[in-house]
Amino acid sequence: VRNGVRRAGEAARRLGPRLARTPVGRALRNGANRLRDGYRRQRDRYRSWRNQRTDRRRDRDRRKQERQHDDRLARAVQRMRPRLARLLRRVVRPAVLTAALGAMRLWYRLSRLRAEGTGLFDIKAWASPPALVIEGTTIRFEAREILQFIEELAAEIQRDRVRRRRPQPHGRSNADDEKDEFSLTDQAPAAGTMADLMGRHEESRPFPEPTQGMRDGRPVTTPGMSSFTWGGLVTVLKNFGGRNLFIEGWGAFRSTKYKKMAAQERGEGNLVQLGDDLRRIFQGRPTRRPENDAVVRKGRFLVALTSYIEARRDPTARVYAALMVERIVTASARNDANAAAAAIEDFPMAAIGAEGASISKRAWVAGEEFEVQRAAVQAQAAAERAQINQAQSSGNITADEARERRKAVTRERSRKLTAIQGKQPTPKDPEGKVSGEELAAREIRYLKTYLEAYLGNTLENVPPAAHKKAVLDFLRSQVMRAYRFRGQ
Repeated sequence: VRNGVRRAGEAARRLGPRLARTPVGRALRNGANRLRDGYRRQRDRYRSWRNQRTDRRRDRDRRKQERQHDDRLARAVQRMRPRLARLLRRVVRPAVLTAALGAMRLWYRLSRLRAEGTGLFDIKAWASPPALVIEGTTIRFEAREILQFIEELAAEIQRDRVRRRRPQPHGRSNADDEKDEFSLTDQAPAAGTMADLMGRHEESRPFPEPTQGMRDGRPVTTPGMSSFTWGGLVTVLKNFGGRNLFIEGWGAFRSTKYKKMAAQERGEGNLVQLGDDLRRIFQGRPTRRPENDAVVRKGRFLVALTSYIEARRDPTARVYAALMVERIVTASARNDANAAAAAIEDFPMAAIGAEGASISKRAWVAGEEFEVQRAAVQAQAAAERAQINQAQSSGNITADEARERRKAVTRERSRKLTAIQGKQPTPKDPEGKVSGEELAAREIRYLKTYLEAYLGNTLENVPPAAHKKAVLDFLRSQVMRAYRFRGQ
């Protein structure tokens, strides 16, 4: 067709301007135009058919991958189990076992495959962060889908907190601004949730930056400290730089080790005694107990830690803190200290290394696969080493400076890779560090536990096609109500 149009055009040009206006010339030109237009219509129709076929194939492949995801992991475990059993019957060195697991991971296309524990250990395999499947329903959220919703909900909470009117503390004068101490008991009743109060304190008294020094020939960091009073208690916040912030002065919960807090709750059941007062603490309302009560101090510490300090590290902690409080309040109604302890221990940011892993998790939710993240870190480190080598060869830096810079690049690469892929437990570090993928799985499990317990009859009289929207609306309403936003 293209050649025919070209030849018709050449023929019209050879006829000349006069003959082109004759019936013969017009017929020749109109025929060429019809031929060209017909060609374009057929070309566009073919392209549309080809694109539709490609889209159908892509959708079919995606649905097939979703169906086969769990089956692939199950088949891989079934095939690896006898091979590993034969290998472990013999005495194998850790290096040999690690190499075998690495080869199997590549062969079965798993994201991770590793041995966990010391002495008696388990071998665990992962294909990807799991989907959220609510038992007793046909509802299924892909991991990215539900975690993206949680990030949007956390951002909505932050936006509404910024819009919320922040009244000045009652009776505060210019002379008070010269004081180093800030009293949260002076806040007006409508000042907002406890996270609002903590944020307002930080805005009014920016945390001093940490300082670097030397002690016994070693570099040490002295945190910047800021203090305020609440219920007659002097509370000290320590700023170690970045998003790290620690609390002192609120009773027995002095450690941010969630496992220790959960163990203490199982033994003493203090938070179970709080009941609805824990929700009041979360919402910044007065409790029915004395403010200096030890149980109130523990509840205040836990709420400040999860809803404010952890949110500085990962904004989605704002959502999970509200769910945690609701789980503990419900456990209190049943006098179930174990359920309250589980709500603390399973809190997503409770995992060691969660701060770095949260960065990798958010990148994955945004669409960047974990393998791509690892490759990007390796490529960046290689490029920085090449720059150092070039600077050394050109005489811009000495050999000692180049060596120190290479060490710094290696440390930074190790830190970023640990945040992405985690760190296996060792005898020196029995807990290890959580990976971005494991952190995503922890969040899925936390949501699953909450939804299965609290959905109730929310889905009654709701068409199946609207079930997923009903679940998301329920989750949003519960979280926003916990933060006492208007209209909830």
